[in-house]
Amino acid sequence: MIGLLDYGMGNLSSVSNALEYLGIDNLIVNTPEAFSDISRLIIPGVGSYSKAMDNINTNQYLKEIKDFEASGKPILGICLGMQLLSFIGTEPCRVKGLEVINGEVTIFPQNIGIRIPHVGWNGINLVNEHPILEGVKLSADFYFVHSYYVIPEDKNILP
Repeated sequence: MIGLLDYGMGNLSSVSNALEYLGIDNLIVNTPEAFSDISRLIIPGVGSYSKAMDNINTNQYLKEIKDFEASGKPILGICLGMQLLSFIGTEPCRVKGLEVINGEVTIFPQNIGIRIPHVGWNGINLVNEHPILEGVKLSADFYFVHSYYVIPEDKNILP
C-alpha cells in the first residue's frame, strides 16, 4: 500500500486521484500509527520548508519517517516533499530537514537567466540513470513552479 503523508502542506487530492486513476491503492497517512499500514511513502508538498518541518514535528511524523527510511522502504518526495528529504532548508531561514539526502535546499541565484519563481514547462537533463525515470522519454517536458532547489553533497545521486 502506498501512503500519502498528510502534514497540512500537500496536494494530497491530486496525487491520490492520479494513483487511483492508475489503479493503485493508496492511503492518506494522517497519524503516526498509519505508517505500519504502508510499504511505500509519497511526501507531496506545496509551501514553505520551515512551515512544513514545523507541521511534521507537530504531528509527530519525524521519527516515523526516519524509521520508515531506515527500513529500506521507498520514499518519493514531490516538489516541497522532495526538498524536505534534504538535511537543511533555507526557506525562509536555515531549518533542519528529514536528513535522507545529504544536501541543502537554497534559492535560485538571480543571475542564472530565468525568472524567479521559475514557472513553466521545461525538460530535464539526466546525469545518471534512475529507476524512477525508467520509461520516461528524454524529450518529455515537466511543469515547474519553484524558487528553491536541492544541492546534494554527493552529485552521483542525481538522476
